[in-house]
Amino acid sequence: MQIVCLERWEVALENIDHGSTLELLLTTFELPLAFMFYCSTIKGRLEFPNETDQNEFGLLGCMESLSSTPIIFVVHFMIAHRAVQILNLSIQRMEERKVIGWAARDPSGILSPYPFTLRKAGAEDVHIKVLDCGIDHTDLHQMRNEVHMTNYPLVPGHEVVGEVIEFGSEVKRFQVGDMVGVGCTVGSCGECFSCKSNMEQYCDNRIFTYNGIYKDGRPTTGGFSSAMVVHQKFVVKIPEKLAPEQAAPLLSAGVTAYSPLKQFMVHEKVPRAGILGLGGVGHMGVQIAKAMGHHVTVISSIRALRRRCFLGELQCK
Repeated sequence: MQIVCLERWEVALENIDHGSTLELLLTTFELPLAFMFYCSTIKGRLEFPNETDQNEFGLLGCMESLSSTPIIFVVHFMIAHRAVQILNLSIQRMEERKVIGWAARDPSGILSPYPFTLRKAGAEDVHIKVLDCGIDHTDLHQMRNEVHMTNYPLVPGHEVVGEVIEFGSEVKRFQVGDMVGVGCTVGSCGECFSCKSNMEQYCDNRIFTYNGIYKDGRPTTGGFSSAMVVHQKFVVKIPEKLAPEQAAPLLSAGVTAYSPLKQFMVHEKVPRAGILGLGGVGHMGVQIAKAMGHHVTVISSIRALRRRCFLGELQCK
């Protein structure tokens, strides 16, 4: 049996594990090398081509090299069977992408690296490479199980900004390379009055970005990870002029402050906004209310804030 190659490694068969070597080649998608390894085991030695020859030596080349042997039918059948297995394995691994996240494993709230597999992407899903993720105080509550509902391991993060790297066939609003954001919700029933009114956050069956259960029964994972798969309904486009690290806090604290200001204070000619407390959401509320033209009053028991406001550090007026 002749296998053409410019450069080769020869290994005595008695010193290698055939099954493990073939499995390694298959799982790394080295299809031509896997075929050649199988053929070489019949010949009596293991032969690898160099990179140049590998590119030229595909399935047809391997089949052609076998055509002059007396075991044509058997080998062709086994190669075809292996090819189908490899393709199925490849498709499965593309659907189930492995990523790295930072997860809390117990109420200590300490985060550590956590490899996991993303859920299978559907026709309306967007695959996002995470670039930035804010940290909300809710994340701390959940990581420490202070609300007594945390399921470990927990990958938090619901102020997520990232780049679209792939999308389903029915996704029309996004393109590869778009900067997008994901907030605290990644799913809902889609059938109730709230969902039909574009108010999915009030759906009784809404699915939280993390510490929730998705429709396929798998736990949801947040933005403290390298990638996410999210339904297009719960993905928003980020303006080009807005840096990812600036956009991230808007997806939770920002929308929490913006929503009531927009909903309840649009009819007054001289709107006034009162911000109770100047924490993360409160500080965001001050800036948003000021940008909307409201007269802002901060209500706080901390005297130092009064001086900061007078100095203009809080952008009050």
